Amino acid sequence: LSFSHSGNTDRNGGHNDNINGGYHYHHGKPAHSHSGGCPYESRPNIFWDNFLWFFIGGFAIFIFGVYLLGVIGRQIEKQKK
Repeated sequence: LSFSHSGNTDRNGGHNDNINGGYHYHHGKPAHSHSGGCPYESRPNIFWDNFLWFFIGGFAIFIFGVYLLGVIGRQIEKQKK
């Protein structure tokens, strides 16, 4: 008998089991345990592991683009006069 549960997994694909105690892995499989780490190959999800940094970087690029558009707009207005 198995029960689903909420809880994010860490970069190793597992997490602490707050109900039964211990630590177990998932990797898209039913919960399982191993000593010394999980032998199932797991590819890290670079995007989600670094989502905050991607978001901050994208926002900074957006703000810089808005700034450049303002500078270019002012230069065009000066040339029209």
